[in-house]
Amino acid sequence: MKHNKPGFILIFCLMMIMFTSFMAIYLADKGATFLPYAQMAIESKQAQVLAKSGIQLALSQLVAPQVSKKEGAGEQKKEPSPQNKAVFDRSTAVDQLTVILPTLNRWQTIELDEERDGVEGTIQWCIMCEQGKIDLNAWYDFEKHQFVQPKEAEALFKELFEKIQQITGAKDLLAAFTRFMKEREYKLNDATELLTIPGFAAFKNALFYEPPREGSGKKQFYLTDIFTVWTGSRTVNPWLLSDSLQAIFGFAQVQGADIADRKKKVAEWLKPFKLKVQWQTEWDKIIKPLYKKEYAGIPKSLQSLLGSTYEARVFSILATATVGRVTERVLAIVELSDDQEPIIKKVYKL
Repeated sequence: MKHNKPGFILIFCLMMIMFTSFMAIYLADKGATFLPYAQMAIESKQAQVLAKSGIQLALSQLVAPQVSKKEGAGEQKKEPSPQNKAVFDRSTAVDQLTVILPTLNRWQTIELDEERDGVEGTIQWCIMCEQGKIDLNAWYDFEKHQFVQPKEAEALFKELFEKIQQITGAKDLLAAFTRFMKEREYKLNDATELLTIPGFAAFKNALFYEPPREGSGKKQFYLTDIFTVWTGSRTVNPWLLSDSLQAIFGFAQVQGADIADRKKKVAEWLKPFKLKVQWQTEWDKIIKPLYKKEYAGIPKSLQSLLGSTYEARVFSILATATVGRVTERVLAIVELSDDQEPIIKKVYKL
């Protein structure tokens, strides 16, 4: 006996249509999610590579004076002095400053074109000198649990933290800092460890230096732009002060892209340059044109920070790269070896 089932094929077709529609919507949804993610992952990788390229661009500027000097001398290599790791003669120092001084603490920018460079994006880098910052480890004896030259250190850090408190609104930094150093058994590994001190939370969003953009005009201190642990010296190089220390000394801070103007002036600034200087008598003649500040206008407690012998061998390089919607940032600590070859000591991914 034959049994008819009216509508079976229609229902089956409708079910197949529903299943096909569901799969199409599901795959479209997955694709809509994956494709932007994949594109962003590609852009992120490209930006990481370009940011590291920014470090290399900065290194090429740091070693350029030494390379040209070697080539001009027929690759004759001078033996470094065992008593002094950083060997500078006046010519080498002037060559170094000629390259670095116009761009110090300022963004340098390269725009990349996809047709010409294979990728469309932006690379920016900023060179800073660690010799232009205060080395915390050099100012404290962790075995004796006291500051080196206590009276001088007390006056220095009192003035320093008062200036910082005026800008950041933080309170009682000196007492908290002194207590932290006395309780510590070993040297600081990184200046960012100060963030564990009560009161230093004001630097939570200002750990690493950010060069100002054109017309920003706002004063700001950055923790690792004031302090360092890399130089081993209690003095700073007045030619290469960090932007935050310039503000603490009462000098004008970086105001944006004035590199072209500084390049025009650098030769004039360096005419009276000396490797060894007594700043009490020669500041106004030698370096006043750079900072537009007389020696008498510098707080007395800070005058002792100014190193009388030129030294610049440890630098920090901030590099940032943007590709599409992704920006990557890295910071490298670089030391120039005895023969002025760059050695990367540490890299931060910001």
